[in-house]
Amino acid sequence: MFGGSRLLPGGVLGRSAFKRMWGGVLLSRVGDQFTVVALMWFVLELAGPGAAGLVLASFGPPVLVSGPVAGRFLDRFQPRVVMSLDNLFRAAFIALVPALHWAGILQIWQLCAIAFACALLSPATEVGERTLVPELVPDGELEEANALVSANWE
Repeated sequence: MFGGSRLLPGGVLGRSAFKRMWGGVLLSRVGDQFTVVALMWFVLELAGPGAAGLVLASFGPPVLVSGPVAGRFLDRFQPRVVMSLDNLFRAAFIALVPALHWAGILQIWQLCAIAFACALLSPATEVGERTLVPELVPDGELEEANALVSANWE
C-alpha cells in the first residue's frame, strides 16, 4: 500500500481537496494532543493529581452521547462546515483557560466543564473525516486515504 509511488503527487495526496482536509485534521489532532498534555500539566501545577484525574475523566463520557448526534448533523449539513465549527468552538473553549487564569478566576470545575464541552464537540471532526473521504477520493484510492486518516489518530 505505501510502497512504490502511492504517496507521491499522483496518489491520494496529489488530490488537493483531500490533502487540505487531511492536513487540517492532522493539525487539529496534534493541537488536541498538545492541549490535553498542557492542560494536565497546568492542572497538576494548579491543584494536584486528583484534580488532573477529574479533568481528564471529563473528556470521556460526553463522546458516548455526542457521537450519534454528530452523525445526524453531518447528514443534514455540509461535513466541512460541521467540522470547521467543531474546531472553532473547541479552540474558543480552550482559549477560555488562559483568559480565566489571567483574570484570576479559574477553578477546577471550569476546567472540567471546558473538557466536557470539548469532548461533546470532538466527534464531529472524527465522524466528519470518515464521511468526507469517499467524497474526496475515487474508490481505488480509499484504502490509501483511509490509512492516512487512521495515521492521524495514532
